[in-house]
Amino acid sequence: MKSRTFLFIAILIIFAASLCYAQDLSPKQKKHEVRIAALKKLIESPIYNDFEDFTKDVMKDEQGQCSLHHVELKKLLVPIIYGHMIDFKEIGWKEFFPNAKDRVLGGFITSPSDKRRALVLQCSRCIEVREEVWLSFMKCIEDKKVRN
Repeated sequence: MKSRTFLFIAILIIFAASLCYAQDLSPKQKKHEVRIAALKKLIESPIYNDFEDFTKDVMKDEQGQCSLHHVELKKLLVPIIYGHMIDFKEIGWKEFFPNAKDRVLGGFITSPSDKRRALVLQCSRCIEVREEVWLSFMKCIEDKKVRN
């Protein structure tokens, strides 16, 4: 009998404390907690985690930075593109911009179970160098068109 009384009192104290805590929160804090709970629920959902991990396909040094530019690598979700695609931006990528993945080529044949996004590690300097090379290449082509 004493244990039931003790249990009942403990439950009442916990319930009263939770009511006090809820009343102490401002409306802004309550809204913030609701947002955090919604984000946690989203992150744990299978739709959010529907990506393929390509973080192992990165060229990094001993410190975990870009092996070429020694810049911190950032995690990023990028699209996986399926079908026949020749990507001219990828020519020479291993030598000059090894960690400039902003998309992943997924191959020719797709199925409903194929992932649509890929988790990659990306170097901001590799992206900059690739874009500089691409722009200079396009400028060279435009210059040749103007001369002809």
